Amino acid sequence: GEEGFVKLIVALSDNIDLEAVPGLIWMENGNYRKNAILPVPLEKIDLASRSLIDNRYYFENGGQVGFETKRGCSLNCVYCPEPLIRGKQVSVRNPQNVVAELTNLYLRGITVFHTCDSEFNCPYSHAVLVSKAMVASGLGNKIKWYAYCSPEYFSEELATVMRDAGCVGIDFGADHGDDNMLRRLGHGYASDDLIRIREICRNHNIICMFDLLLGSPGETKESIEATIRLMKKIKPERVGISLGVRLYPVTRLGKEIIETSKGNLSDNPSLFGDLKDNETLLRPVYYCDANLGEDVEDWLNEMVGDDPRFLLGRRTDSNPNYNYNDNPELTEAIKRGHRGAYWDILRRLSEGIAPL
Repeated sequence: GEEGFVKLIVALSDNIDLEAVPGLIWMENGNYRKNAILPVPLEKIDLASRSLIDNRYYFENGGQVGFETKRGCSLNCVYCPEPLIRGKQVSVRNPQNVVAELTNLYLRGITVFHTCDSEFNCPYSHAVLVSKAMVASGLGNKIKWYAYCSPEYFSEELATVMRDAGCVGIDFGADHGDDNMLRRLGHGYASDDLIRIREICRNHNIICMFDLLLGSPGETKESIEATIRLMKKIKPERVGISLGVRLYPVTRLGKEIIETSKGNLSDNPSLFGDLKDNETLLRPVYYCDANLGEDVEDWLNEMVGDDPRFLLGRRTDSNPNYNYNDNPELTEAIKRGHRGAYWDILRRLSEGIAPL
């Protein structure tokens, strides 16, 4: 968007042909046109200034101040549109430019950050280089930050250098704890890897959250039960649970559902959402395997019980613990000075831990 947005402004102001704007979707003679996406070579762009908006005001009012070390995703998750949105080819930033950006923000009074990469540790070698550059600059003693990471590329080495660089928490897109379901979802790791990375984080004093995605094709109550048992065994600080998978037409799962539905989504008992005249999946449609039964939500709630580690949206709960958009408790905590990943703020509140 850095180059495309500028070209769009120039095209509109100078009445230039919109075909020259990369990545633009526009209408011509009643029909939608889509221009080719041109990847931005991040290693050649200086993104360190961050001076166009008041980031400190944003931070002081509870905003998550993010930083991006790379763009793109080369993973093969069957449900995820990230490779199309950000590009299948990963473009990495110069680690020194990342350090310069964080230093500029730190000098403005911002001390807590969150990565915006699809997965900070993909590619692994770049994550190590960025972390080492942060350590060498002295930032590791000045700031705290959280990251999104894949369970597939995580090690003692990476945990050590990330912690030294100031990382205090990691949100792992684990998705599942059943090996068969992990394969179905397109992952290259197994449940044993979740056990391993949980132990690594514990050893390096990095708190972690495992996000689960339940209900995709082939899901059974047995596979869900095995996953919940695993989470209770390895005890990550928090476990986020999503029941039902959003379908996108550009993903393997979305294409499969469109093909098997043969133009009539309503005939598929595993689908819910906006099913009428929506074969392109432009409006939200979700998949939750019908074989789980109509009681699956209540059954899952009973299995989780009152364990505070599990963040599970409940339609019948007037004060759900996994709602970042309208959560009075979270809002008040931010006003009192809490900063960081929202799941960690909620953890700190429940355990009586002071703000970062």
